[in-house]
Amino acid sequence: MKTGADKAKAQMLSGTAWRTGADMIGKVLGVIYIIPWYAWMGAAGNQANALYSMGYNIYALFLLVSTVGIPSAVAREVARYNTLGDYNMGYRLVRQMLAVMTVLGVIFAVIMSVFAVPLANILGGKEALVPVIRSLSLAILLFPSMSVIRGYFQGLNQMKAYAMSQLCEQVIRIIWMLVTAFAIMKLGSHNWQNAVTQSTFAAFVGMVASYLVLLFYLWKSGNLHHLLHPGPSKTKINSIQVLRDTMRTAVPFIVLGSATQVFRLIDNSTFMHFMPMFTSFSHSTLMDFLSYFSANTDKLTLLLLGVALTLGSVSDPLITEHYVKGNRHALAALVGYNFQLYVGFMLPAIVGMSLLTKPIYTLFYQVPSSFQIALFVFTVLQSFLLGLYMLVYPR
Repeated sequence: MKTGADKAKAQMLSGTAWRTGADMIGKVLGVIYIIPWYAWMGAAGNQANALYSMGYNIYALFLLVSTVGIPSAVAREVARYNTLGDYNMGYRLVRQMLAVMTVLGVIFAVIMSVFAVPLANILGGKEALVPVIRSLSLAILLFPSMSVIRGYFQGLNQMKAYAMSQLCEQVIRIIWMLVTAFAIMKLGSHNWQNAVTQSTFAAFVGMVASYLVLLFYLWKSGNLHHLLHPGPSKTKINSIQVLRDTMRTAVPFIVLGSATQVFRLIDNSTFMHFMPMFTSFSHSTLMDFLSYFSANTDKLTLLLLGVALTLGSVSDPLITEHYVKGNRHALAALVGYNFQLYVGFMLPAIVGMSLLTKPIYTLFYQVPSSFQIALFVFTVLQSFLLGLYMLVYPR
């Protein structure tokens, strides 16, 4: 007979399989697309990649701040109320959070669009970065509310819906990127800056597709009706208090979760502003250098870091369940098992990428110099620590 810990491990493996499978496919597609995309950009490939990366670093920070840790908090709260048998309280919480996050999405999308020019100047991307930032602000409209629905499915430990929405988002996004890049660079104006803007606008297109997938699974499971018309809850808690408590738990998510993005933005902005003070390199040359130590390397290590985040987030509802029940032994077993999954995947992957640096870099970009190889190996090695940080920080 299986113990509670064994059942939890089996459930965790099932959730991990769905999330990791979809995430791996999405991340692999998100790396493979670089080969034709970079080639179609021609001589401007490194500059295009750097401009794309600049926009996405700002976008990632706005995504994190605009959701303020609510999706993970929703997953924990839904798991807790379901454990207590008060399903209607979970429905009410999700409905309230959807309204709040829709408003936040509008607010942060407007802020990102209005301040696109000063943000572009701060990062040193100049006027070419402005349309990139504004195209990405459209995705901010949808992401906060969409992430609440993902958090709801995560709280139910129904990871198939979560995984399929992620996969659909990535596939549609990449299709839009490649089609528009080919149309502009091979058939149209050959303006690589316009091609980059369309590639970032693809985030909004993919998000629309992901939202539709989540709504389909809500309708299919019958939960859409319950979310729209929740019954009376057993737990008598003031709804404003629930919102306040959930927001309070989100503060560590913002502070800790934004650290990586903030450091990248500082690297980008200081590099682009300080280098002209001490060197005579042109802006285009500096953009090439930026791609060497940031954009090119980050895209190829994103696969490793993405899996680390997936492994960490899958266990959240199960850890919450055992914490609420006071089952310390099962809780400790799950946490230890989480670390085993992480190390078992990351160590072989890091060693393999470090040994195959030159052929990997050549396949996706160009034959690298010794300087580019050194930067890539260093980035791969530090991804173990970054991934460990993503695994343990509160989400």
